[in-house]
Amino acid sequence: MKLTPTFGLIQEAHTTDSSVLAFKTGLKVGDLIKGRVVRVLDQNRSIVNFKGYRLITEMDSSLTRGQEVQARVISLGEQIGMRFMPLTHEASRFSDQIVTLLTEADLPVNLQTYNLAQMLQQNQLPVTAETLNSFMQYVGQLNPSPDSHQGVALAGWLLNLPPNSHLYLALQTIYDRRHKLIDSLQKLRSTLVNLTQNPVEDIDDKLVQQILNQSQPLDFSASDLANRISKFVNEIGLNYEGGLLVASRNSELLQKILQQQTLKQSLLHFRIQISQSDQIPADSTARILEVVTSVLTQIDVLELTMNQYLAGRSQVYFQIPYRIGEKETSAEVLGYSPEEDVGLNPENMRLEMLIETENLGRLKFDLRILQRQMNCTILAEKQEYSDFISDEKIVLLERIQALRYNLKDVALKVADRSEFQIQVVPNISELTGDMGRIDVSA
Repeated sequence: MKLTPTFGLIQEAHTTDSSVLAFKTGLKVGDLIKGRVVRVLDQNRSIVNFKGYRLITEMDSSLTRGQEVQARVISLGEQIGMRFMPLTHEASRFSDQIVTLLTEADLPVNLQTYNLAQMLQQNQLPVTAETLNSFMQYVGQLNPSPDSHQGVALAGWLLNLPPNSHLYLALQTIYDRRHKLIDSLQKLRSTLVNLTQNPVEDIDDKLVQQILNQSQPLDFSASDLANRISKFVNEIGLNYEGGLLVASRNSELLQKILQQQTLKQSLLHFRIQISQSDQIPADSTARILEVVTSVLTQIDVLELTMNQYLAGRSQVYFQIPYRIGEKETSAEVLGYSPEEDVGLNPENMRLEMLIETENLGRLKFDLRILQRQMNCTILAEKQEYSDFISDEKIVLLERIQALRYNLKDVALKVADRSEFQIQVVPNISELTGDMGRIDVSA
């Protein structure tokens, strides 16, 4: 009997030897049995030694003499029905437990499935056909080399981040920069220890000690990912500015946020004290500020990954770094639901964008997203703003797209008007004139 292979290597096979009755004694459906190919009869039939019984096995797969095989018993009748899995010599060295999990999930045993299943198992995640197929599909979409992304891929898959999105790349940056952050923290601690040994009158000793306590090496792994990243975010203070933007509408919330103590807040206060101190030589001040800025820079890089999964259900905050001439700055984007006391609604939310421009100062825009599509006209009273739109619109759209919005047919237009604003345009065909059209696929 010949059957079509399932999932590539998995075959249906039946033993058809006179030894079947003896071999069948003590077997039950679900048993996992192993054997070795003794002889190849033809393309579809081989003699396999199972538990000392040499049985003729038929399948749509070519085996070689000496090859180890494994099968799961699926029926006991005149013939023994088995879910047959030929194992390469490499596969035969795999963990029996993971091989069993793959077999029970009706999945092939090969290097890729084994490695991915092992990652799931190590992180206390179920190894089922559904989860492994989902993970395999996710890894398969990564570019260019899935093998080099599997550690980050697990985190991206768990957080449901779009493959190869700007947000996924930022998550990869977290993994790449963890060691840089730790190195920066170690240099900071060394600088602060030296400062405690040589106190400066106008530098708060308690603040220095607080930073020393907060700057213990912070790290996380894919294991227990959500809890660890949440703890990491809270301790380091990644959403500090985003929280302040939201809190600006609520004085009680603002006081609560200002009373929190995070590493980022402490460093911002410390940087002000160092900059204003006249007790420290200029070269020492520059050296200390360089160390502090290094840590803050690493934190800002991590902050690029902020999204609704990390920042909370009610808001999302991220920054878009860019350059104005020689000046490094960033656009800040805050997303929230228009309705009060409602969690972040992907189908209906606002994005507030704060931008520092060279000629126009600091601008604030409101973007409205409806039904995962957004058509915007950006109205500017000075044409110089069109240069910024041309330079930065792709980055903005990439960041918004990374938040899992399908921004199809996003249109950005600059027009001369009396005030700056963004309007929702229901139909792109209504836009005329010099319009930059961007097509962004999900």
